[in-house]
Amino acid sequence: MLGAGALAAWKLRDPADHPPGQVPLVPIHAEAIRKDLQVLVNLDPGSLVQLLEPDAAVRTFAERAKGVEGVVAAIADRRKQRGFVEWSRVEPRIGAPLTAAETLRAIEQNGAERQLYPLELAALGVAALRALEVPAMVAEVYAYSKDLKPLDPSGRFGYFGVFVPGDAGQGRVYDVYGAHSEQPAAADYVVLNDAQAVGAALGLRAMHVLRNDLDVDAADRDSMAAFTLLQQSPSAHATRAAVMLTVGHPAQKDGEAGKQALLEAQKLRDGAAQRNNLALYALARQDSRGAIKELGDVLTTMPEYAAAHVTRATAMLIGYDFAASRTELDLAAQYDPELAVVPQMRAQLFSSVGKSEDALVEARRAVTLSPQDAGSLFILARIEQRLGHKDEARKLALQIVERTPAAAREDRKLQIRSALGNDAFGDAPANSSAAGSGG
Repeated sequence: MLGAGALAAWKLRDPADHPPGQVPLVPIHAEAIRKDLQVLVNLDPGSLVQLLEPDAAVRTFAERAKGVEGVVAAIADRRKQRGFVEWSRVEPRIGAPLTAAETLRAIEQNGAERQLYPLELAALGVAALRALEVPAMVAEVYAYSKDLKPLDPSGRFGYFGVFVPGDAGQGRVYDVYGAHSEQPAAADYVVLNDAQAVGAALGLRAMHVLRNDLDVDAADRDSMAAFTLLQQSPSAHATRAAVMLTVGHPAQKDGEAGKQALLEAQKLRDGAAQRNNLALYALARQDSRGAIKELGDVLTTMPEYAAAHVTRATAMLIGYDFAASRTELDLAAQYDPELAVVPQMRAQLFSSVGKSEDALVEARRAVTLSPQDAGSLFILARIEQRLGHKDEARKLALQIVERTPAAAREDRKLQIRSALGNDAFGDAPANSSAAGSGG
């Protein structure tokens, strides 16, 4: 599909080269992508339409690198100089997804230690190579054979590389994020057209506005566009599920639509992240046995998957197996020391066995690692309240409400009063009998 004609198609590319909505598997201009998305999903992606466009700085970066291997090595040097770093990639970072030009600016300073998504580095690699007239494309990569943890721990952000076409339809995938030297198997990656690449960025934007901006409507719009553009992508299905399972979304009430999206993701790719997301769905319904069943042999095949160790630890905690829960959390911390949910769960574990002061230390660390997470705030509020720190608990209760989508805030207040007492906000509700109805 990307054989000898690809370079010619690249050199002749123009927004009018194809009917809008019929996206070719060759590089196209940003304005052509905008028209394609308007036809395909009735959405203007805004600045993300520039995802793969090289600006002057990207062109200079590419010219200095001189060729495919040089561009890959130049991005690897940015990693070596800690322009960007590996991070948990379980919850979205603060900040919307970056275009190729924005990514270069983010990592050009040594020691910047930017937390980037694999898509952003892949976009930079693609844009730099296109500046050198190499018709590179974004590829979604699902697995490398020797890995002991999934490429995408969340199952929602996806993992992406740079595809460079070769002769006779052959090509090579370059991993500019994690620097895998091996090639993924043919069944373990797919080359995306440019509209789909922007669709993957829309999925990242959906998670950002959902978790950080609490804008359920914007997340719904972007996740639906990503889902429509990337029907065969498990991460797009999982992002759609995350939106539908969020308080404030109409589909959240029964959860069936969200669960179905998770099941569809698993059908597309029965991997560790997809199973973990189904296990988390079971845990949200206090089904610890179901969670263990969903995990299956995930930790046998992916023993360094920190998030799955936390999932298993949570199931063990629900079942009052405190020793096993602590073992799993210790393993999670070993494999990912910065995973915020580890101290969050340790706080609950210590609280369950009466070690309130230890629980407080862990809960405060969880909030430090993830200050925007309402779950971490809620756990800390409960521990502060149990220790008699009512003023601190009330401050946290207000923060939790602020970190809840507007449509669900009244329900959240009822839940907080049920957990912390009628004076959780420093006042007693007029109808105190309603306080326990939030579940």
